[in-house]
Amino acid sequence: MTYGLSSDQLTLQARARELAQTVIKPRARRVDETEQYAWDNIEAL
Repeated sequence: MTYGLSSDQLTLQARARELAQTVIKPRARRVDETEQYAWDNIEAL
């Protein structure tokens, strides 16, 4: 029996990874330095 992810789950995983790499990661330093809540990251979700 295989317990892997479904194709929908794999698609969601890939989209989440892309969002993290292209949107959230580039903003991380600014968020850390300013100690402000990252509302723009929440909006991107």
